[in-house]
Amino acid sequence: LGLAGSISNGSESWQTLAFTTLVFAQLANVLSVRSETRSLWSLGIGSNRPLLWIVLASVGVQLALIYTPTGQRWFNVQPLPPQELAWALCSALVVFAVVELGKWRRNRRGKSV
Repeated sequence: LGLAGSISNGSESWQTLAFTTLVFAQLANVLSVRSETRSLWSLGIGSNRPLLWIVLASVGVQLALIYTPTGQRWFNVQPLPPQELAWALCSALVVFAVVELGKWRRNRRGKSV
């Protein structure tokens, strides 16, 4: 059934999926907007270690919230099946790719002038 099946079956996991997708998308965005012109790869993923550790810790906290009974109870979330977690991660990668592509296009346009 996948993502569409869980939503159409009235499962409450869609709220957890939306929450997780937004968290992951914001984390991807924070990595990609460190520079308006340089890609994350040209900056170096480890060039800002505190930021990298905060992003990794945030992913860990998000996973703990949705996969531990205490987190589920406190935040009223449900554990996500692997395919829905993959959906959230892929959505975050789209955000990252769009920002990086925008920088690449701006840089390319600036060099051709």
